Amino acid sequence: MQHTTNRKERMRLLLKQLSAGIYERDYPLTMALLSAVAGESCFLLGLPGVGKSLVARRLKSAFRGATAFEYLMSRFSTPDEIFGPVSISKLKDEDTYERLTDGYLPSADVVFLDEIWKAGPSIQNALLTVLNEKRFRNGRNEEELPLKAVIAASNELPAEGEGLEALWDRFVVRLVVPPVVGKEAFRAMICGQTHLATEVDEELQLSTEEYRQWSQAIDGVEVDEEVLTLIDALRDEFSPKSEEEDTIENFISDRRWKKLIRLARTAAFLEGRERVLTEDCMLFACGLWNNDTHRIERTERTERMVAAAIFRPLYNRLEEFKQTHKQIVEQMLTTAKLKGISLSRYRLIDYKYYNIVGFSEGQTLIPKELFESLSQRIATLLTLTPYDEEGNTMLSKEVTHPRPRRVSLLRSVNGVLIDGVEYPLELAADDNVGHYFPKEYAALQELEEQLDRFHEEVLARVRELTSEKSRPLFMSSEQLQRLRSEGNRVKLQTKKFKNQLYSLQ
Repeated sequence: MQHTTNRKERMRLLLKQLSAGIYERDYPLTMALLSAVAGESCFLLGLPGVGKSLVARRLKSAFRGATAFEYLMSRFSTPDEIFGPVSISKLKDEDTYERLTDGYLPSADVVFLDEIWKAGPSIQNALLTVLNEKRFRNGRNEEELPLKAVIAASNELPAEGEGLEALWDRFVVRLVVPPVVGKEAFRAMICGQTHLATEVDEELQLSTEEYRQWSQAIDGVEVDEEVLTLIDALRDEFSPKSEEEDTIENFISDRRWKKLIRLARTAAFLEGRERVLTEDCMLFACGLWNNDTHRIERTERTERMVAAAIFRPLYNRLEEFKQTHKQIVEQMLTTAKLKGISLSRYRLIDYKYYNIVGFSEGQTLIPKELFESLSQRIATLLTLTPYDEEGNTMLSKEVTHPRPRRVSLLRSVNGVLIDGVEYPLELAADDNVGHYFPKEYAALQELEEQLDRFHEEVLARVRELTSEKSRPLFMSSEQLQRLRSEGNRVKLQTKKFKNQLYSLQ
């Protein structure tokens, strides 16, 4: 295949090859690759047999000439099994306590540690330096490790009171790996090949030198003020609000915040950008939870806050449009009051009634004051009574007929909802706004055109964030759906505002 110099396209192709033949594991694999390039560690939570080790084995293929180390922890695991046995000859001849690390964790590029929380204190203490600094003290020497990725896994979270907090804090990427859900994916998985090795084009793989260069370049990715403002809001959101909440379970360390920024910088770099954008902060959802309660609550709150921040510039522009509209309307109403002009979007019958179109064969009248008192949320129960011999009826609060018909009314944008069915009010025959206020009417028309263009901008922004071609690489399908929902909310508010643009009520 042709060589690609576009980092984002290269990562897309690399992830496509890494995930070939596996099902519903694209996002864990994507985040494992991101954490590896960022130099951070990844933790996978899931039941046995859901493919956690498969993610680590596939990740090895992302690096050119990489070696891997994999180990299943138990209460009886010893440091020798992880870091290598002590060299007897060194101990005997040179009186030096040094390990033979070849083939063990200190010599590997990609490491997978299953059932991580079952490791004993001596292994945990050694792992703290390995995970944070990529260094290992071997005898009198401290070795710099070739380590690029550490993936740990378990079917449970670290138990409280076991001294695991420091080790747990090192894992900035924390993901849940559920069983395969989709029927088609499940059938393909159980009927597919048992051998799940994958081949990755060498030119897509990262070399050791390229990995080093990228690691340095990532430090140069800028973090904008709007991103820092969002981080301030998230930090405030999850800070303990009382002494009861000020516990280690609720604590997010400064180190973890720094690691999350590193993660966002890496995402921006791999997307081919020189600065972190607000959408990169969606990654924080994977690193701000500590326990099962946090996992659901904090993830949802983080994603909601980030989605709102992503669309905040559009919300702010919509508010500017509303302020412009308010100024135009206020000027017209002031002028109308001074000149004694009666303005109404709807036809006013006998100076006091509106006509509800389509509800009955004749006119269905509602007093102007009664209509304006209707709520859009809480229904009002009214009586429908004959008005004259021509089939016209009247809505009122009073019961003046021996057999009254009671109906439920809510106010809508262009009329009323009667028993849940929407009916418009009859519009005025002449355009009062255009007739009395040609200058302001022209301003409203211009504002309407601006809203149409704004609506297209909103659509384009949603497409940019969620389409297969331009979407961010490091967002889950659930996060993308949240962005779609937030974008749809902006579109709905824009449409609602536009429908009320010429209303002076």
